[in-house]
Amino acid sequence: MPTSPLVSIVITSYNYGKYLRFAIESALSQDYANLEVLILDNASTDESHEIIRELAADPRVRAHFHASNIGPLANHNFGLQMARGDYLLFLSADDAFLPHHVSRLVAFARAHPECEVVYSDILFMDDAGRVSRRVTHPGIVPASYVGGRNELADMLSIGPYLCLPGVLVPRALFDTFGPFDEAVAQAADFELYCRWAVAGKQFAFTDEATVLYRMHPGNLSRHSFISSGQQLLSYVIILEKHVRPDTVWQLRGRWRTVLREFQNRIAVARSHPEAGVRATELAPRMQALVSLISSADAAVAPPADVPRFSVVIPATDRVRLLDRALASVAEQTVSDWEILVVSDGDMDLQAFLDGLAFAGRIRYLRQRTKYGPAVARNTGVRLARGNIIAYLDEDNWFEAHHLETLGNLIDADHPVAMSSARLLVETYSNELLPAPATLYVDEGAFDGGSMRWTFANAVPLNAVAHLRGCVDVSGLFNPDYTLFEDWDFLVRLFTASPPVTTAERTVTISQRLSLHEQYAGAHMHALGPSINRIYQSHATKDESTLAARHEQAQRLSGLFARLTPQLLATPAGVVEFTRALAGNPLS
Repeated sequence: MPTSPLVSIVITSYNYGKYLRFAIESALSQDYANLEVLILDNASTDESHEIIRELAADPRVRAHFHASNIGPLANHNFGLQMARGDYLLFLSADDAFLPHHVSRLVAFARAHPECEVVYSDILFMDDAGRVSRRVTHPGIVPASYVGGRNELADMLSIGPYLCLPGVLVPRALFDTFGPFDEAVAQAADFELYCRWAVAGKQFAFTDEATVLYRMHPGNLSRHSFISSGQQLLSYVIILEKHVRPDTVWQLRGRWRTVLREFQNRIAVARSHPEAGVRATELAPRMQALVSLISSADAAVAPPADVPRFSVVIPATDRVRLLDRALASVAEQTVSDWEILVVSDGDMDLQAFLDGLAFAGRIRYLRQRTKYGPAVARNTGVRLARGNIIAYLDEDNWFEAHHLETLGNLIDADHPVAMSSARLLVETYSNELLPAPATLYVDEGAFDGGSMRWTFANAVPLNAVAHLRGCVDVSGLFNPDYTLFEDWDFLVRLFTASPPVTTAERTVTISQRLSLHEQYAGAHMHALGPSINRIYQSHATKDESTLAARHEQAQRLSGLFARLTPQLLATPAGVVEFTRALAGNPLS
């Protein structure tokens, strides 16, 4: 008996003879031995039957030819009945698997039995089979993850980001939750994912792209699905099935983006005559859904295992500094937190993190390449489970009461909170040297008024926390910024939701002599242009802000004129540099 589980690959086809051989051969060429391939033809009239009969000589193949076209969803459900496997994969006849697709997904699933749904990234190919690029979708993150994501809120906010050929599903999941719902037409896979997510099933994603999804005229057009109103009806059915008084809490902090997606779909429907009529007919049902979704923040509290705080930490390869930052989270006076460490370096940090006493509360996300802190933070925010997001750089650390202090200030009317911070100058070179040595502490480097963020990089991101839903209004970090992506983010965040502030110093910001291994030190030449870009991106007619920006430009011009490596090699030089960027004079 094989020790590996049996995988059923269900290939559904209708008049896709020109692509069918490639799809079937990609299934039969898998490097995973224990599989069966079911080919279900939906009464094709092209050369499909001949191709299927030829390839059905392989003993792993079972074929079925429907006498009449029963429809794509009924064909999928017929495959469910035929399948004998412990796991199922669905492959359209115009798509294909890379040779290691099944083996990688099965290994990933068996390595993470806590997750019932495992899916992979996707590559596009054109009509001729030329592979072009990865699928781009706002729901696809650049790092593998294992559970913990609010899949329901994400999918209802931005649409489904799982692509059916990339999804490995245990047979038991279909046995428990049923087959594809034929009432939701082309959105049946979307509905199925929501059905599993609302039931609390965990999803795992591997960012290795192992599926080829073909783009061609036959699948590019969704016009009739939209113009008939079927898209809107399907979305209404999905919401009615899965957003209920007992489940609406899963949209806490996210309901505004769900409503925005809903309203966008309504607007699109109303732009088509037939769909507009359907929207009018659905109006009472849609209004009831809007009322229910809007009540999410007041809904029954989430389960106890859902943390209140999510702390996002972009990490490079500086393990000693990361260890200090992580320890400061572990020492918080509140206990309902999780940490998301997002790798933005070359080192695999998994073994180090597994050795920590609180490893079970850390989720490690290793990105496929180094994208910079903006993308790393965005990845963490997208996968955060907590309703309050806090940020910590590996150089810095929280005081023990940081999360409690900011959490006490945040509520539905005040979704953003900000504390004060102290500046610490230390010397540090690499992991082989002793722990960093403190050279200077400046308690007031970041003081000076709550509105300085309008003209200076005055607020450390690590001193800010906000409700998860805030980024649905202000947007995430802009990866186009090499410098000051945090300042740009805070300007948008504070403009949308002015922060509640406290003068308590709950964060320590570390700067190193010569700004060693720090972004500002590596991109000193870009400081001036980056500040000008902030001013241009957030233009204002407010005279006091314009005057403050002019004064800040003069202050920095004077600083840059005398800024030398020798100056930054002294504690006084680092303090002067940091104070000037924050809009403060030298103390």
